[in-house]
Amino acid sequence: MRRLHLLVPGSIDRPSGGSRYDRRIASELRELGWSVAITELDGAFPQADALARASLTNALAACADAALVLIDGLAGSALPEIVAAQAQRLRLVMLVHLPLADAVDLGEAQRELYFERERRALSATAGIVVTSRYSAARLSDYGVDAARITIVTPGVDPASRATGSRDATPTLLCVAAVSAQKGHDLLIEALARLRDLPWRLRCVGPLDADPDFTTRLRTRIARLGLQERIRFTGALDTQAVDAEYAGADIFVLASRLETYGMVLTEAAVRGLAIVSTRSGGIEHTLPPGAAMLVEPGQIEPLANALQHLLIDTQARAALAQAAARAPLGDWAEAGRRLAAALCRFAA
Repeated sequence: MRRLHLLVPGSIDRPSGGSRYDRRIASELRELGWSVAITELDGAFPQADALARASLTNALAACADAALVLIDGLAGSALPEIVAAQAQRLRLVMLVHLPLADAVDLGEAQRELYFERERRALSATAGIVVTSRYSAARLSDYGVDAARITIVTPGVDPASRATGSRDATPTLLCVAAVSAQKGHDLLIEALARLRDLPWRLRCVGPLDADPDFTTRLRTRIARLGLQERIRFTGALDTQAVDAEYAGADIFVLASRLETYGMVLTEAAVRGLAIVSTRSGGIEHTLPPGAAMLVEPGQIEPLANALQHLLIDTQARAALAQAAARAPLGDWAEAGRRLAAALCRFAA
């Protein structure tokens, strides 16, 4: 039986795309007969406080010699000296969702610090797994040989087609942690320009990713007089999220940067019309024609795309059909790809 230690920052049940990926990929490896031991690391990542340093140090020290260890990059890339100290004794593989320096809310000094930390951490590993073509290309800037990188894109589960809203007001849905990275502020400003059209917006996702941003966003919504049309649900369980998808007419993700965007495939498999941005890896997540994509960080193009779909129901239906027909990968294939990569890195 193949054995793997999977080290993740915080609870693996956190409502985030990265945690859902980690959780699901561990399940697929187990289906393939692997033994997967998950260690949830304490402390703040990627800030790497004292508790985080101690937690990662202890977790790696507890692994037997030559053990195969997959470290979520949010944790491992933040502490290169700890990773490097164990690189000869263990077979270390880094799982990179989003390069640390690519977070949109960083100052230049912090961005440079994260870049250098991640560069050093990646150089100490036996191999690297990334979740998108964008991340693979981005790591060339870190001096990583492409031969050391394996792309394992997320899968998506089959789902019933969305039935949509049951009245004359179209429901827009955004599933993402409320943050500048996900562009909620851009979405609100775009919808403010469409106040004369019927619509409602439901934002599903954690509200504590950036509490100050969330507070500013709520204040702006109140000033715009849109508080009766915009609902923040907070994090929901899987069944409740499924219900949100089922009741939506248009899915929108206004991210400033997205390496993949799992929620886009989850919307597509349900046959929702999708509006998103050309940021990062999104153009590779869905095939051409399966979504309306606009330039990231721009309010006017986003408003125009939403206006088009709100007014033209035939265009909305055609886009929904295109999304539903999009060829999408499954989690079983993702598990097989990761298993093959881990075996290669462990050799």
